[in-house]
Amino acid sequence: MKVFAVIPDGLSGGKVEEIVEAIIARIDEFDYVCIRQQRHSETLLRYFLTCNVRKEKIILYGNIELAINYDVAGVHFLAHDNRLAAFKQQYPHKLAGQSIHSMAELDAASIADYFVVGPIYQSFSHPYKKQIGEKLLQTICERTTVPVIAIGGMTKEKGMSLEGTGVAGMAVSTSFFNMDDCVEM
Repeated sequence: MKVFAVIPDGLSGGKVEEIVEAIIARIDEFDYVCIRQQRHSETLLRYFLTCNVRKEKIILYGNIELAINYDVAGVHFLAHDNRLAAFKQQYPHKLAGQSIHSMAELDAASIADYFVVGPIYQSFSHPYKKQIGEKLLQTICERTTVPVIAIGGMTKEKGMSLEGTGVAGMAVSTSFFNMDDCVEM
């Protein structure tokens, strides 16, 4: 199962440092590091590269220019971001991921290399978002040939419980790093 480490947007400086250090300490456990911090993307990207995190492991949320300039693995797009198809056409060798929160969004989805689906469980970074749950996750996995990455309240135990649903991996953030007091601002 693939594991994506996600640095959520909206955390205070100290919490960002904690999660970055936790990722670096366990970098071999992760297939990709996804930087969702919009205001600090370049600073975090440079820090990871300085700490010898391979650029082939880094995915940026929505920042095409930065991803191309630093030649990282790819870009993750929100569900309704219409730039994905053009990005994939112009940079076919780069990863292009897309967020999916419902069957309707899956049906309208672009040509992505992977979908991040969630939140599956209650999430500390998105406490008020409706949970998709395991049943809808499995239905989404059955309806697409694109690899599905589960996100939202993920822990090692919950990731293991998703075996059999068809997921290709999980995206982990605050709950994975035992940072339960991290709530998106």
